[in-house]
Amino acid sequence: MKRIYLSFLTTRLDLMRKHWEENATLKQKGISGTNKEIGRDVDLGGVLVEIDWDTKKILRKHALSCPSGVSRWGDVIAVASMRQNEIYLLDKAGQVVRTISHPAFNDIHSLWVTSNDTLLVTSTGVDGILEFTREGDCVWQWFAFEHGYEFNQYGKKRILDMRGSVDHREVDYPTLYQATHVNSVMQHKNERGIVLATLFHQGTVISIDKKTGATTTLVTGLHNPHSIRSSGDGYMVSDTKKGSIILLSNDFKEYDVFLTGSHWLQDACMLSNGNFLASRSDENDIVEMDCKTKKIISTFSYPGNWRIYQMEEIY
Repeated sequence: MKRIYLSFLTTRLDLMRKHWEENATLKQKGISGTNKEIGRDVDLGGVLVEIDWDTKKILRKHALSCPSGVSRWGDVIAVASMRQNEIYLLDKAGQVVRTISHPAFNDIHSLWVTSNDTLLVTSTGVDGILEFTREGDCVWQWFAFEHGYEFNQYGKKRILDMRGSVDHREVDYPTLYQATHVNSVMQHKNERGIVLATLFHQGTVISIDKKTGATTTLVTGLHNPHSIRSSGDGYMVSDTKKGSIILLSNDFKEYDVFLTGSHWLQDACMLSNGNFLASRSDENDIVEMDCKTKKIISTFSYPGNWRIYQMEEIY
């Protein structure tokens, strides 16, 4: 039995859509995002679902405020909340046993457990990545606007106080006012001192040297990418607007593409059987694609008022 966690950002898409507003000029240039604050007092709902993928039976549902990144961290499941700007640590029964929070958390997205048993977190609203121990101590942080990504989507310099008295958990930073909208991170497979990240606005995958903060662009030409992950032969990334899973070699050369038929591929991951899961947000379903034929062999459809973020095979 393949048990998979699915995080659904919101169960109140009707409320969210009232607050979405895209800049028409930027949209013509292919720049996506909102320039309007949702507001901290708006309840958008959200649910974390545990599913038996083989039978498509929902085993458990947990109401959480806009859950995003999900990762198994030893004996707990770490789940990020975009709205509460906290990380919930759940036991196997789905009960919250502890939380992690930090003043630099804002619109937190993906999570990744490193080989050092620490947790990497993308704090997307502040264009940042932070690393935490199990005790909740922040041991490393990186902010894009301090390392060459200085301007937001309106061409204005982004300056945030990240080491002072500002509590960013209580602030809204709309997407178009962000420099990168960094939304996923993972540790390099062979070099512990390097992390990889996807930059939504730039359409790139980059590497970051943790000692210096210096970046190297590894992949370009993506369309609002999400979800850099390990795959059997290298890496994979979701080319979101193109609805494609891009397979990359260990030296980050593209060697294969899976077309999912989605208008917005929010996430994709490799299952333990070698097949791929693809979350097709606009189609309100998740599909399993055969790794050899690239055909869809299994589908899970979900309610139209749920908005998928991430999937993770846990057990």
